[in-house]
Amino acid sequence: MAKTIVQKAFFRASPKELYGIYMSSRRHGAAIGAPASVEARVGGRFGAFGVLSGKFLMLAKDKVIVQTWCSKTWKNIDPDSILILAFNSYRDGTRIELTHVQVPDYDYEGVKAGGPRYYWRLWRKYLSLRQ
Repeated sequence: MAKTIVQKAFFRASPKELYGIYMSSRRHGAAIGAPASVEARVGGRFGAFGVLSGKFLMLAKDKVIVQTWCSKTWKNIDPDSILILAFNSYRDGTRIELTHVQVPDYDYEGVKAGGPRYYWRLWRKYLSLRQ
């Protein structure tokens, strides 16, 4: 049975900067320390770490990203999941709210741990080096 992951992460950066990092192949790759490919348009493809892929379904600049998401480790019968990233501005930064639906049960714990390990922690490090 598929599961849903909900996470929130706060960054001392603007929604524009964080959205820009995610939507740029160069900056996305630099932030995660791994290859990333981003076609920054609705219908455009997404790839990261050589194992993640997806397609952008909806983009609201500096506000929301909705994309399909799939790992090469998933079974062929598993449908792509849907990843939603909402960028909410606060006085001293931005809170990203992640909702990830249709994650296969057998990979739920790995995907859930992947957000903090491969994105939130690494993005904070990347942002700290730029300031």
